[in-house]
Amino acid sequence: MTSAYCDETEGLARPMQLIRRDNLGRDVDTLDIYAPQFEGQGVTLAEGYKGFYHADATVIRQESAYRKGSRPSDIPREKERILEFTLGTQAATPAQWEDVENRLWKFWSFKKDCVLRLYSHRSEPREILVRKERAPDDMLRKGPGLNRFAAWKIIALACDPDWQSQELRYTVKRSEMTSIGGGVYEAMVPIQNFGDQPTYPLFASNQLEAPTTVWLPDRNTGRIVQMPTLSAGREFLVRTDPLVPTLLTRDNSLQWAKLNARAFDDDPIPESLTTPFMAPLRIQGGTANTEITMYTPQRWQRCWGGEA
Repeated sequence: MTSAYCDETEGLARPMQLIRRDNLGRDVDTLDIYAPQFEGQGVTLAEGYKGFYHADATVIRQESAYRKGSRPSDIPREKERILEFTLGTQAATPAQWEDVENRLWKFWSFKKDCVLRLYSHRSEPREILVRKERAPDDMLRKGPGLNRFAAWKIIALACDPDWQSQELRYTVKRSEMTSIGGGVYEAMVPIQNFGDQPTYPLFASNQLEAPTTVWLPDRNTGRIVQMPTLSAGREFLVRTDPLVPTLLTRDNSLQWAKLNARAFDDDPIPESLTTPFMAPLRIQGGTANTEITMYTPQRWQRCWGGEA
């Protein structure tokens, strides 16, 4: 593959990958899964699969005794995603086939997610976290020690039903920001979301060299949210999703408790916000080397398509 996109002349020889990723986000092992006519690394994707494209969602409706029909909610109830597909394994000898099988099942667990990455002709590669939903159906034909081929009916569970492509990243450095007085520096950052699903941005710092106070944009509302002053030696991660703790620090201290009533808006960045909304980010204190990076996950309903 010469680019992140599939070359149309290759006929999607490598339609997807399985990735084992550690708790620090590092890829431990990547297994290329090829189309049936390609041998690759010994694992192939058979024809026929479901659950990859449209998520299982229902429209919530309100009924009234004095109104005909019902009134639909603006927010559908989107369920977990169940993906079903068949993987084939093959090798030149039974011993090599056992090696292929051993590697494959290191990716699949009931207790831990692996990453399923899918490629397409037009969209960037997209990933989803999956694990075994139930034990796969095996289609072994020969006795132990004689197999060189097998087929497995995989039923995978994605508790988060959205696919994700590469997040947007934007970094500001205090030395490149504009002083607005009072020891405060400001830069404008683009609030943007190309995905077809809403998303919550995250903000992370490098290691602070001096006490630092940061004001972060509250998506595209025009508001800014002041973070507690953090001392030198700390790094922070701010998550604007209201369902998770907002402020985390590398030393695991309870800095989030200092936020008091200061919080981000519950609403995410809307889908398909392709024209950037420029919002202020401010730093007080710190040093010229202080950096803040904004990460905006790109979330999608389908494994390809959906671009505005």
